[in-house]
Amino acid sequence: ARRPTAANAELDVEFSRIVAELTRRKFLGGLVGNATLLGLSACGSGHVATAAKSSTPTTRTLHTVEGTVDVPVNPTRIVAIQPSALATLLDLGLDVIGTYDEGQQYVSPRYLTKWNAAAKIGTAGQIDVEKVAALKPDLIIGVDYDWNTKVYDQLKQIAPTVIAPSTGWIATAQAIADAVNQGAKLQTLADPTGEELTNET
Repeated sequence: ARRPTAANAELDVEFSRIVAELTRRKFLGGLVGNATLLGLSACGSGHVATAAKSSTPTTRTLHTVEGTVDVPVNPTRIVAIQPSALATLLDLGLDVIGTYDEGQQYVSPRYLTKWNAAAKIGTAGQIDVEKVAALKPDLIIGVDYDWNTKVYDQLKQIAPTVIAPSTGWIATAQAIADAVNQGAKLQTLADPTGEELTNET
């Protein structure tokens, strides 16, 4: 037998409430059949289909001189603990929230504005791990020199830490660009004379 008109109205209200709740919680693609909705209205229980989790990866696995490291696909809070790392990142058009302080007199003029804006996390061959941690980075990048690697175990507890090889500027720049998912862009960089950019060490 059909439900009374009042009951049908109550069901419509319940249906609207459920749809509004699903929309508010952003349950994408959760299609609820009429039978399920009737069950929810009648006994206060039921099953609602939830959206499948996104399959888009948020991290990438890199092979570095310190082993494999899972890094963000698109890092936004980067700390450079070595001048070559900073130079490559800035050449790629990225910003850093923290950098090693080698002394303003040693910073290329083209990097100076962003270098001044970044917090300084070490000097005189020493990295201040507490200052790095205070910046809450999502990626830390250095180069395979003793004053970088000696604090690696501490830094990797703060954020994924990539140590690039020190076997030559090309290998260093490539590893740093790969760490920030910008390997293709690195290949397009050239100075005004058409030569590939090199990075100061």
